[in-house]
Amino acid sequence: MGTHLIAAVVGYRPKNVGYFLLSLHRVRFNGVLHLITDFHTSSQFAAICDTLGLRCQVHPVYRPRSVSENRLCRLLLLGPIPPQTILRLQTRLWFRQILEKSLPVCCLRYIIAKRILVDVLRVSADSWHDNFLLSDSRDVYFQESPESLIDYVGPQQLLLAIEPRVMTESDLTFKWIVDIYGSSVARRFLGLDVSCSGTTFGDALAIRRYLNAMVEHIAKYRRRISHTVGYDQGIHNFLWRSGSLGKVVESHNNRGPIYTGWSICRVSSSGLILNDDGTTVTIVHQFDRKIERFRQLEFLRHIDLRAKDMFDKANTE
Repeated sequence: MGTHLIAAVVGYRPKNVGYFLLSLHRVRFNGVLHLITDFHTSSQFAAICDTLGLRCQVHPVYRPRSVSENRLCRLLLLGPIPPQTILRLQTRLWFRQILEKSLPVCCLRYIIAKRILVDVLRVSADSWHDNFLLSDSRDVYFQESPESLIDYVGPQQLLLAIEPRVMTESDLTFKWIVDIYGSSVARRFLGLDVSCSGTTFGDALAIRRYLNAMVEHIAKYRRRISHTVGYDQGIHNFLWRSGSLGKVVESHNNRGPIYTGWSICRVSSSGLILNDDGTTVTIVHQFDRKIERFRQLEFLRHIDLRAKDMFDKANTE
């Protein structure tokens, strides 16, 4: 049983996701890291990961070279093409370029992740016993190896991160759901917890169900998805609340393996974020939104003192 971590770093260089990569090095992640990259940065990320001792596979995607090219590809994609035709044609090189150049990265990453999952499962029957983590990159770091997340879920269960707030009409997630599914649908979710789409974990069957649903809705509602970040979270929450994701385990701040950095947290004497029961949080997400508070943590100091020199040296080679 192995663990696959899939993350998009499109638009970034290695230095922009330093804490993400360095933390995986520190916790000795022994799984496979799949990075969705630009073509011109794929070799840089591969070299950095090799330097850090990470087993990495890069998956470069096509991105528009200009605003006009993006607009042209969007016009082609937004035509009267049935969603199932889009899913069938995505392996054709000419259509793959249109697809990858037109969708925002926040949605494109699910299509690429599904492609990665299919490839992994095709290689070996044993891969059906593997686990998969879909994660943001720039604002994520690990205090423990992602492999430990398996302790929180059972077979075919998804682990979802719950943000420390409920949905309101001024909430961006509410806006995204309104834009995609309509206000009458979105209003059903007012006052309910919001799940962050930046960290989702499960076994092969659970992640396959999740990615199939996400990709199907991205293709179906592509005309309603703006070329901005966040719309995937609208789809993510709709699917969760509509019961389309199967069995779900919720990870709340201070009582789960995933911490989303908005609320008060307990910090150990050694500077690690803890749950209320004293267990160490595995994933810290959105730490840079309150960066001054997080500078005090032992983990960030440890990176600065021990591993950053190696990372910086590899970045300049």
